[in-house]
Amino acid sequence: MSDNIPFEIQMEIIKKVSNVKSLIQFRSVSKQWKSFIDSPDFIKGYGARHTQPHSRILNYKVGYSSDPKFFCLVDDDNETFKVQQQEFAPFVMSPLLKQFSLYEVVGTCHGLMCLYGFHKGYKNRMVVIWNPSIGKSFGIVVPSFFSLEFRFGVCPITRDPTVVNILCTDKMKPWHVEVFTLSSGVWNVIPCSKLPRQSIKLNTSTQVVIDRFIYWGAHENTFTEHGRYKKNHMVVSFDLVTKEFKVVNLPDILTNEIYSPMSVSVCKLSGSLVVSAYILAEGALCCGVWVMEHDSSFRKLFNIGASFDKIFGFRKNGEPIFEIQHANEQFTTLNVYDPCSQQIKNLSIYGVDGSYGSFVMGTYKESLLLLDHLDSQKSGESLSFRMRLTVALDSAKGILYLHTEANPPILHRDIKTSNVLIDSKLTAKVADFGLSRLAPLLADYGVGPNYVHTVVRGTPGYLDPEYLLTHKLTHKSGIYSLGVVLFEILTSMKPIHVEEISSVSCKV
Repeated sequence: MSDNIPFEIQMEIIKKVSNVKSLIQFRSVSKQWKSFIDSPDFIKGYGARHTQPHSRILNYKVGYSSDPKFFCLVDDDNETFKVQQQEFAPFVMSPLLKQFSLYEVVGTCHGLMCLYGFHKGYKNRMVVIWNPSIGKSFGIVVPSFFSLEFRFGVCPITRDPTVVNILCTDKMKPWHVEVFTLSSGVWNVIPCSKLPRQSIKLNTSTQVVIDRFIYWGAHENTFTEHGRYKKNHMVVSFDLVTKEFKVVNLPDILTNEIYSPMSVSVCKLSGSLVVSAYILAEGALCCGVWVMEHDSSFRKLFNIGASFDKIFGFRKNGEPIFEIQHANEQFTTLNVYDPCSQQIKNLSIYGVDGSYGSFVMGTYKESLLLLDHLDSQKSGESLSFRMRLTVALDSAKGILYLHTEANPPILHRDIKTSNVLIDSKLTAKVADFGLSRLAPLLADYGVGPNYVHTVVRGTPGYLDPEYLLTHKLTHKSGIYSLGVVLFEILTSMKPIHVEEISSVSCKV
């Protein structure tokens, strides 16, 4: 792009680029472009600016001894899906995920996938948030070994990835829920006033994220007036904005007449909550499917006369996708149901376990989330503490050179993490000298001012308070900013973070 084009117009042109791969390449063109693409506003607004094909990410095994693979299913409006084999599929698994001995998929949202499992060589569990589009991931240590349930979503307002850790779902014990947001970097306990009734038990079923809510199935055990055991089915939601749980009431046929021991499962159709469960209809067992309307009532869509575990989601034309286990065969298949013809069509995608659970599917779209996050390498592998120390040492050496060995000495004036660039060998280099000033040269006997009186420039959070008050720029100002950078590199915490009042906690 020509240098004669004003920077504002260049930025508007970049906003029109919809391909993530192209944007990643543009970041290497210039420091200005990289700063613009890495800015939180650009990253958060990417998904809203561009429409994308109706796609789903699929996790399954392609052989008995093979590792799980990740593919992208693109809905091309034809009779079947196509498994895209070029840019997106198979996804290159994050090196951080390869270090897991066992893992399960928690859910997908806004182009991110959340998984949890045991890290090889460690006793504790880890949760990994992974962006397949850009190959970056972030590992989170789970605070308790006895975690039973995880849920995942991205707040639609702040675009903040959020992990919900439900530590206890036993009816004999109180609920204990902790929430991790990527922006805060800490687990916060949800107060009891925002939790559902203690008698409600969560189903170990898949989740679905719609707008600001995470939904999944639940039930409550009660006894009738005749002393008979009764299981009431329901759906529980978690608000990603207010961090509050609520109960979604279901129709009577779903609440009381579900075929035991089955439970309700959830998915979504065109942004609306869909609930499915096995019921008896005309003397036969079938799967009933309902959709929630805008007034929170439920409308019956259709019945599916087939045996399967759950509905993964819907095609663009409204056909549900599900997994069928074939009798006396050691494989399962992905299928779709045509409500008009009432026919089941095989997608010719096979799982090999011979039991339900061979496939895990979620919505997928390209996303830039995690692009600006400090804790991941380009390959997606988390930086070890030793690697961070190396980056910190290189950064300090760079500032030392500017202050003592450059002739004349240079005062950077905008030292921050985004101005510390890392190459493929993890060698850190200080960059962006657009705001720098030359340090004053002292006389032979050290006579003269040791500062530069100038207008304050820099980035909030990294600015030296003394420079901010006196407008006197010295080498100490750069050392202060370097200290903030070192703290950020070692802790992955931003220098300025505004949390919700309800989640603010004192940390020493």
